[in-house]
Amino acid sequence: MQRYKKVPVPGKNWMEFVPDPGVIGNCPEGFDLPFAVVPGNFWAVTITAADNSQVYGLFNTGWICLTADTLHFVGETSGIFIGGSGRFDGASGDWVSHYEGNNLDATIGFRSITGDMQGTLYLP
Repeated sequence: MQRYKKVPVPGKNWMEFVPDPGVIGNCPEGFDLPFAVVPGNFWAVTITAADNSQVYGLFNTGWICLTADTLHFVGETSGIFIGGSGRFDGASGDWVSHYEGNNLDATIGFRSITGDMQGTLYLP
């Protein structure tokens, strides 16, 4: 099994993907290289607010699809919030993130990435 490590991006999140033909059903037309998040692992997400409060999350499901010619990519991950610091201390909830970017380079990871994170964040 070949693994492709994706590198830190703002918020200190990272993930690994493996080739997975089963993901192809999620890929938009023209995105012909399907990958899935490495199964059986949890990947961390940290989001830092302007006041330096942080919310922590984990995910273990997701996919990414690439174009073979331009390495444009789209993907989705989903997970849970597991606490935080500052105003997010004790946070919980769940989320889904959709993202896309360009110029993926397996030797250094994501170059540019944009997306959104939608979900519910519960504070105690």
